[in-house]
Amino acid sequence: MEQNTEKNLTVYEKSFIPYIMRWGMWTNFLGALLGFLPLIALMVFYGAAPEWAAMLAGFLTVASSEGVMWFMEPVSFFPVLGIPAFYMSFLSGNVSNLRIPAATSAQKAALTEAGTPEADIAATLGVGVSVIFNIVVLLIGAIFGATLINGLPASVSQSLDYLLPALFGALWIMVAKGRLLMGVIGLGLGICLNLLCNNGILPFYLVTILSVFGTIAIALKKAGVKVLGKE
Repeated sequence: MEQNTEKNLTVYEKSFIPYIMRWGMWTNFLGALLGFLPLIALMVFYGAAPEWAAMLAGFLTVASSEGVMWFMEPVSFFPVLGIPAFYMSFLSGNVSNLRIPAATSAQKAALTEAGTPEADIAATLGVGVSVIFNIVVLLIGAIFGATLINGLPASVSQSLDYLLPALFGALWIMVAKGRLLMGVIGLGLGICLNLLCNNGILPFYLVTILSVFGTIAIALKKAGVKVLGKE
């Protein structure tokens, strides 16, 4: 059994991960380029090219409000997703509200611990299935979704606004039940930071940064690991 485990780990580290990193890098790069195709088509076929000043202004507007997430989301999500699921998630999108719950559910079902090769494989399978299922659901939704939602009673359609908070609540329970104290600390820290943000005391982009790294620092401190050179 030990020999099989070592062999599997060697295949995972020496063959599987390098293969995933090579193709994951290129497919994500290609996906980023393809995102500009509609703009290029408008410019080439219709001559609808915005001025560089307007594009720069638009970019700065988005970057000032969302730019921090370009760095925070990879840092926050990588420990849960692992390398293969990380590439798939950021290529397909809907990372926080679909891929993370799918990865976490798969890891819990497989009884694996986040950060291990076994957890990475479970996350890969969970995210892969979620991508396929997502495409099928989106196809059905694009064809029948508007008609279906318009036919629902107002009370039902309004309740759909609570789907995302309910999803995050379920995700928090799944993660926190094994480390309840850290779950409560992380939740409390997030609530306090959001209150400070809502009252204009704290910039909104600092909420995610302080929530993520604050919880990490508290966990390391609790585990007796040195934080910033201190016990």
